[in-house]
Amino acid sequence: MRNSVRIGGGAGFASDRIDALGPLIRNGSVDYIILEMLAERTLAILQGAQEIGRDGFFPSLLHRLDRYLPECLEKGIGIITNGGGVDPLGAAKRVAETRARRDIPCRIGVVTGDDVRAAILRDDVMIPEYGVRLSEIGRGCISAHAYLGSEGIERCLADGAHVVITGRVADPALVLGPVRHALGWSPTDFDLAARGLVAGHLVECGAQATGGYFADAVNKTVPDLETVGYPIAEVHRDGRIVISKPSETGGIVDRRTVTEQLLYEVHDPSQYLTPDAVIDLSQAEVDEAQDGVHVTGIAGRPAPETLKVLVALENGYLVEGGISYHGPGALERAALAEDILRKRFKLILRGKARDIWFTRYGTDDVRLHMCARVRDTQQADILAAEVEALYTNGPAGGGGARAVVRRSLEIVSTLIPRDTVSVSVEMIDA
Repeated sequence: MRNSVRIGGGAGFASDRIDALGPLIRNGSVDYIILEMLAERTLAILQGAQEIGRDGFFPSLLHRLDRYLPECLEKGIGIITNGGGVDPLGAAKRVAETRARRDIPCRIGVVTGDDVRAAILRDDVMIPEYGVRLSEIGRGCISAHAYLGSEGIERCLADGAHVVITGRVADPALVLGPVRHALGWSPTDFDLAARGLVAGHLVECGAQATGGYFADAVNKTVPDLETVGYPIAEVHRDGRIVISKPSETGGIVDRRTVTEQLLYEVHDPSQYLTPDAVIDLSQAEVDEAQDGVHVTGIAGRPAPETLKVLVALENGYLVEGGISYHGPGALERAALAEDILRKRFKLILRGKARDIWFTRYGTDDVRLHMCARVRDTQQADILAAEVEALYTNGPAGGGGARAVVRRSLEIVSTLIPRDTVSVSVEMIDA
């Protein structure tokens, strides 16, 4: 059994820099790379995409793996990602097809079980934000995903997976899974689990721990952010954590960057709830050393009996649009265009638009920007058309009229009993 394992945080969200993986692979001496790609709203967006025939996972996951998986396989570096979105099995099959064409053997583990929409509809769960049951809100439920823990990831790695693709798992679990697999930690040692989870928490947001997002232009300057290195967590068998970054990369890793990330999204440092353990950060210490930043003093307790679920609800449609005016009187013409739109919206929709905002930018070159929220697509299309109608029905000299319509979502949360969720694992050989 190993004494330590090194894990790189190669992505903090779906659109993060793809080339961040290069330095981790070549200069990071890492055993695993995690790709954290899910924000709170992205599963609902992917669910909507899948409903109209598009992929339910991120194309950027395929781009990353197409570019870097051969090098990772050659060096024995495992990849764990939640970039499977609402269709981790579909993502795995697509990766397998690519590998098969290139004659590069690869074993892909898939973790599912996070989609609990049927269960919460059946049980008509309480929604704390509203203080009523789901059915009483009276809006469609687009998606509902429970935060899974590290169990499925660990099972995939034990079955020999080179790549593990999941849907919604708690971000720190992406690291705890390979740590438990590599170091043989007992699932009932909650102090060690908490330390593995903290290691995951520190690298889950990519460059946030190495100077990105931490930086400002005056008080917290960070060198070479254009080549910022992504973080590496070295986790030892006894639970010691050392945070560093690849050599010859920009950014910094110090007590300040690590402390900011340690407290990121933590409401109560004495009980940070995760599906794998309750983390107690109240006695944590962060110290700089020659080999990186050491984090100690982490304790843990058994995991909660419930799992958090993010629920996406229908919330009408957003219309965004604008038109530009140039030259003498541009500001006055933009103001007239706004007045026309306000009166047209009132005349046509008779107050059905819930919110409408206008903003004017510039003085000689003026852009009138409009944003509105309405109940259905028909109303949204009417508003969008009214913006373009200003070409001939509004002030002279309008140009660049554009309007787009997007479905609006509201994300709420609830809790469900842990035994409501069943984690499944499937292996695909390519």
